[in-house]
Amino acid sequence: MSSRALKGLRDYKYVAGGYTFLDRVHTPYWNKIVEYFPLWLAPNLITLIGTGWLVLAYFVTSTFLPDLKGLPEGPRPLPFPEPRCTACSGTHSQCRCCRGIEAESLLRGSSTAV
Repeated sequence: MSSRALKGLRDYKYVAGGYTFLDRVHTPYWNKIVEYFPLWLAPNLITLIGTGWLVLAYFVTSTFLPDLKGLPEGPRPLPFPEPRCTACSGTHSQCRCCRGIEAESLLRGSSTAV
């Protein structure tokens, strides 16, 4: 790497969200949740937990839709989305939430490691 690139890496500082409307909505929630995690817990472990939620979603999908062709045709007796679809949506949301908590955990860890 060039000396200019190394200097850029040395001077880089992570700055948390605030880029979109959803950042302003979710950041207070993530800040509150991250207080429940111990300081010794690695932020990457939080991301790994989020990945576990995605693996669960893939397991549910592959179990109930092995051909990945969608739900069977016919009348829908439920007035709301299929429970399996709701479960997959929920697990994806949990994964995204874990990613945001991990970012806040990184910031908390860097401020206490002085």
